[in-house]
Amino acid sequence: MDAVRRTASTLVDLVLTDDYVYLDALTDDVQSELLTPLAMLSEALDDRVDDALVIAAIRAVKSSSQGVLAQCPPQMRALIESLP
Repeated sequence: MDAVRRTASTLVDLVLTDDYVYLDALTDDVQSELLTPLAMLSEALDDRVDDALVIAAIRAVKSSSQGVLAQCPPQMRALIESLP
């Protein structure tokens, strides 16, 4: 589970930076589908909740990404695909 949390944290840190440069470069579709699930994942990781809640947030990200995964930049896509 430590590796899953590290991968999820890397994804959140990549997309949800303080300057929003990465996020702003994403297509509108990707932003609309993934912003809320990624924010939920970020909150779960920051609050250090139990593993089940982190997995639930990861599943929300993966589910929301299905229709837009091809539009994601390669690094973002690889991180999403590597999550359980």
